[in-house]
Amino acid sequence: STSILPDTMGVLSRIRSSVISSGFRRAGSKKWRNETRLELVGSQACWDPTRRTIVTGQSSSNLCKEKYSSLVLPMTESWSMETSVKDKLVDFTKHSPTPISIEQFLIMGKIGAKEKDSFLFLLAEMSTRLAHTIVDLQRIPEELMEMEDCQFIINQYTASFKELLEFHGRNPNESQVLEMFEKFLNTFQARQTDTVPRMANACMDMISQRGMGLDDATCHLSMSIKHYLDRLYTSMISLQMLSSQHLSIYGHRRSIPHQIGIINPQTKLTSVLVDCYDDAAFDCENTYMVAPKLNIKNYNATDPDHDVNEPVSGVHIPAHLYTIFHEVLKNSMRAHVEHNWDNRDNLPPIQAIVCQSNDDFTIKISDMGGGVPRHNVDKMFFYLYTTGPKQSNSGKSLGYGLPLAQLYARYFHGDLRIASYEGYGTDAYIYIRALASTAVERLPMYVPFTRDEKYESDMGQDWTSKFGSDLLKDVKTAQ
Repeated sequence: STSILPDTMGVLSRIRSSVISSGFRRAGSKKWRNETRLELVGSQACWDPTRRTIVTGQSSSNLCKEKYSSLVLPMTESWSMETSVKDKLVDFTKHSPTPISIEQFLIMGKIGAKEKDSFLFLLAEMSTRLAHTIVDLQRIPEELMEMEDCQFIINQYTASFKELLEFHGRNPNESQVLEMFEKFLNTFQARQTDTVPRMANACMDMISQRGMGLDDATCHLSMSIKHYLDRLYTSMISLQMLSSQHLSIYGHRRSIPHQIGIINPQTKLTSVLVDCYDDAAFDCENTYMVAPKLNIKNYNATDPDHDVNEPVSGVHIPAHLYTIFHEVLKNSMRAHVEHNWDNRDNLPPIQAIVCQSNDDFTIKISDMGGGVPRHNVDKMFFYLYTTGPKQSNSGKSLGYGLPLAQLYARYFHGDLRIASYEGYGTDAYIYIRALASTAVERLPMYVPFTRDEKYESDMGQDWTSKFGSDLLKDVKTAQ
């Protein structure tokens, strides 16, 4: 049995039960069966990768212990951490992270849930997500693992996990416990600011020492590093989402009017796009002394009149949209100016359309920046690939901008894609879920495998299902 303490047992059981029950209702879905691996404390249900089915009853308990421990425990022998922490990592990685939808985040903020309830939920969920991240980091290729900055990131996440464990068993009815938890969340977020630049430095050091690049789609090492960095940064985004929402809702940070935590139920996508343009244009003018204009067209397919004057709006996180839009516009404007430098006094405008349908928001940003060769399009989403100068050690200047923007888009099952027309320009397509109920977190989860097994990272077995959980279904129905 695991060593999870009784005070969070009810929270974990409720969350995991909701996920597994919703999964059984979709048992006919091959995609769900391929994506889900669950082992539930107290309910004796386990995913058997060999039989590709869920096993229940007493046999499932033995199966999970034997299969899981035989794959995970040997990995822990070389880890430089206390045995008790290793045991906790093994315990928590037996649970799948629980993907939450934007709708569920909103409900948790609206129903006036007590801070202690949010504390218990975050304690359970952050422990699980951190455990999966730390174990996942141990599988990063050795070439990157041996870099000092990579070890620093692993130690930072391990330290946060150890500090989080200290809250298990504490009484949330004591105000002192909640105050300490607030301080922990602020410290944790401060640590996370080092994740991207430190890992970028680790990659640069590896490249310098080994004389190699990370933008070769045919190189196994490059693809492997991209795979694990995608998982690390997605986990970083998700942990930032959980902690920021908690700190904003319970008054520990100044809240923005009309927002529930960091979520705006009436996010005007066009307004966010304009704000991003203003900031990107300022930077562009500082560099080139000129910036192209931006023409924006709105189209609402859900409106019978298809009003093009009314800005498109929906439920989302403005900060996430800003990260995505600003990165795309920054790249578009730089290419646009450089390609049309001889005509810089009469630059053609960048075109953007913001379209709302029943399921998605689609934002297309089109420039006339000359495009890129077709064989380089995929490289644009590789870390450290950039056509601009590497001026500093910040993540953005090291070619991290577009890959991170794509992860922010994919976090709630949207996407960012690029279509390039070599010699003419580039179209960037940004897809955002229009319905808060379908905007569900896409989370990495650790799935053990042996060296004899072929590991297919693109099959989705080590990411959570897009269906999310039914955790708050009863709460919503009762409203």
